[in-house]
Amino acid sequence: MKYIRLLLIPAAIELLLAANALGQLNRGTITGLVRDPTGAAVASATVTAVQSETNARVSTVSTENGNYTLPALVIGRYRIEVEAVGFKRAIEKDVPVNIGATVRLDISLELGSVSETVEVSGGVAALQTESSQVATNITNELVENLPLLVTGQVRNVLNFTLILPEAKTANQFRIGGGQGASWDMTMDGSSTSSASATYQTQRVPISTVPLDAISEFNVVSTGMKAETGRAMGVIAFETKSGTNQFHGNGFEFLRNDALDARGFFARQKPVLKQHDFGATFGGPVRIPKVYNGRDKTFFFISYEGFRNRSGNVPRFNTIPLPEMYDGDFSNWTGANAVLRPIFDPGTTRVSADGSGYVRDAFANNRIPVSR
Repeated sequence: MKYIRLLLIPAAIELLLAANALGQLNRGTITGLVRDPTGAAVASATVTAVQSETNARVSTVSTENGNYTLPALVIGRYRIEVEAVGFKRAIEKDVPVNIGATVRLDISLELGSVSETVEVSGGVAALQTESSQVATNITNELVENLPLLVTGQVRNVLNFTLILPEAKTANQFRIGGGQGASWDMTMDGSSTSSASATYQTQRVPISTVPLDAISEFNVVSTGMKAETGRAMGVIAFETKSGTNQFHGNGFEFLRNDALDARGFFARQKPVLKQHDFGATFGGPVRIPKVYNGRDKTFFFISYEGFRNRSGNVPRFNTIPLPEMYDGDFSNWTGANAVLRPIFDPGTTRVSADGSGYVRDAFANNRIPVSR
C-alpha cells in the first residue's frame, strides 16, 4: 500500500480561497474587541494576522463598536498586529489557531505614536466562549509523538481518536454517544467518509494521507456547524504544508521474526517481515536565479510504503481418530494414558443417594453401531 501527496500552493492564492470558504472545518477564526486605556471601543483599527511559519498576512478593520473578525485562517500560530491613529502599535505573539476553533483575543491599545510598539500577552481567552461546540484537538506534537502499533496493516490515524473520551468502540465506532458509523470525516474541508456504514472505519487508512503528512486533527462531539449536515460527530484532519524553512523526516517501522521470541508451544517462529516506511519534505519553492518562493510559494511531499509478509501462528487442535467415526473410543486416552470413558445417555437415572444423576459407561468404550 502506497501514498503519495504533493501540495504546491502559492500563499496568496491560498488566502484568496480561504476568504471564500468560510464554512470549511479545517480553518480557524480569530475575533475580539479593540479598546483604548479607558475601555472604550476603538473604531477603524487595522488588525493584521501574520502566520509565523509562512509570513502570510490577513487584515481587517474594527467596526464602530471596536469588534473585529479574521475568519477562515489556515491553522498554525499567528502574530497579531493592531494599529490605530493616536495609539501605539500593539503586537500579540504566538496566538494558536486550531481546526474549527474560534479564538477570542481582545486588544487594549495605549496612547502614543504608531511608530511605537507595545508587545502584549495573555490576551487569548483560556475558554472558547465564541462557539458552543464540544471538541478535542490533537495537535501536531501529539500526532508525531504518540506511538501507533504496526500490526498487519498500515498505521491508522483513527486509532488516535480512541484515546479521546468522546469516542467509543463497543458495537461500532461512535462519537459522543451517536449511532455507529453516523459520524463524518473530513480532510482539508472535504468529506472522505464512506457511504456504507459497514466500511466506514475500514476506509479511513485508505482515504487519508499518511500520518506524517497530517498536521493536526480534532474530534467534534457536540454543537457541529451547519456544514456538517446531520453527522453525529465529526473528525476533521488538516494536512501539512510547506513553510519558509526546509523540513522533512524519514521513518521505518520494522517488525521481523529475527527479533521475535518463539512461542511457548511453537516448534519454530512464524515468518514475519513487516515494513512501514517513508519520508516527507517541504519548504519554499526556489529556482536558482529564476524564482524565490519565500513568503509566497511552498511545497510539501509525503510518501509512505507498506510491505507485509507473515506466516500463520502455530496452533494445536484435537481431531478424531479414524475409528472414532465408527464409535470406537477405546484408544481415547488422557494424561498418563488413562482411558477417558464414554457414558451412555440412555442409562441416565437418579443416584442411589438422590444427590444427582449417574450414567453407565459403554462397554469397552465403544458406542454400538445401532446407536
